[in-house]
Amino acid sequence: MWSALLAGLWVLGGAIVAMSNTRYHGVFAVFLFIPSALVIVPWLAFDYGFWAALVALVGVCSMLRWPLYYVGKYLRSRVTGEDFSWPNWRPRDQ
Repeated sequence: MWSALLAGLWVLGGAIVAMSNTRYHGVFAVFLFIPSALVIVPWLAFDYGFWAALVALVGVCSMLRWPLYYVGKYLRSRVTGEDFSWPNWRPRDQ
């Protein structure tokens, strides 16, 4: 039960960050939502089974598609030695 409640709060927090007027969406995703999803999804699998974890994993990948894309590009650049730069998540100087 606690895993489902925590997964629901995770989705609510992601929706709030997505609707907020900030340029730091990627920072929240990389440092808060991805690590917490790495805990919540296996916990859901333990409590509710494979199919619940698969649904949660599809939801995580749907909500975090661009941050996961850039983390994947970063990891690939570490293995292959390609050049990589994170997207500019800082507010532009006016």
